[in-house]
Amino acid sequence: MQIPTLALALSASVTFVVAAAAQQPSPPPLVLPAPAPDVPAGNPAPAPIVVPAEQVAPVELIGLLGYAVVDARGTELGRIVDLLADAQGRVRAVVVDIGGFMGLGNRKVAVAWSALRFAAGDKGPVMSIVIPPDRLKSWADYIAGRPVAILGAPDSGQ
Repeated sequence: MQIPTLALALSASVTFVVAAAAQQPSPPPLVLPAPAPDVPAGNPAPAPIVVPAEQVAPVELIGLLGYAVVDARGTELGRIVDLLADAQGRVRAVVVDIGGFMGLGNRKVAVAWSALRFAAGDKGPVMSIVIPPDRLKSWADYIAGRPVAILGAPDSGQ
């Protein structure tokens, strides 16, 4: 007889705890929604910003990274490995990986964007530079994070 009384008492206490918990208000949410902006009744909400878009055929655009750069005779001098832009977003120079063989002995030089020439070729565009190869090979190395010497910049006269 002792067990039914204990079970009845336990059941009554669980019912009391559940009923008490159900009566408590729920805690406030952790993140409150942003208040609605105050818009006077006579003024409509500002129009959303329109962002222009353009669709261009793939034959009209090329990615420059990895493209070969050739001299005036068509001899490959190196490949473009980076573009250097100024604070206004204008491309000022390309970084060309020159010399070496299979990654050994190669170096990087910065060549002015204005020194590049683009022409149509049999297998796509051909990028050449008007700077003599010996001048390119003797130019200062490009090292990221250091002052950059740009070969062929308009002020330098090549």
